[in-house]
Amino acid sequence: MFRRLDRRERLVVTAGAVVSAVALLFTFVVLPQARRWSDREARITLRTEQLSRLRGVLGEEAATRETLAELERRRTAAERRLLAGGTMAVAGSNLQRLLNRYASEAGMEVERVDAVAQSAGERTLHEVPARITVRGDVRSLLDLLLRLQEGETLLSIEELSVSASGSARGDPNLLAATIGLHGYTLDPRGSP
Repeated sequence: MFRRLDRRERLVVTAGAVVSAVALLFTFVVLPQARRWSDREARITLRTEQLSRLRGVLGEEAATRETLAELERRRTAAERRLLAGGTMAVAGSNLQRLLNRYASEAGMEVERVDAVAQSAGERTLHEVPARITVRGDVRSLLDLLLRLQEGETLLSIEELSVSASGSARGDPNLLAATIGLHGYTLDPRGSP
């Protein structure tokens, strides 16, 4: 059948066959190979970047361990500043004792100390609210406030009211102060 065609028709058919063969070769051989090479190059680049990042992380291992150790030291130091107690009631009792001790060391006369130990909620760090009412002079009050602020236990002063109370006792230098504050304790069921 190919022989019955004249020379020009044979040339057109041959050219069409060649173009079709080239198109098929390009579509089924060249393009898939090009995609494979492109994907391979992308994987090599990705692996090189991953390896570079991994080497960077490994190079920072000592600094990371040092930072972690410092954070652990800080956490331990912060936990030491919390109220001790296996329950909220024990933590409230410890806060009352602490406030009495601070007032005594500051030379203040304690009239009343209330610590309200509320039941534990969902959080692991809990506030233990307290209120202390004291009498004394200005220096004693300042000493007490300094002990509350910089003492061994973390306390947050929320309220302070001061009034002169010396006229009733004959000493014009006496003050009455009520201090509202919060201590903090860990939930006995877990730690932060």
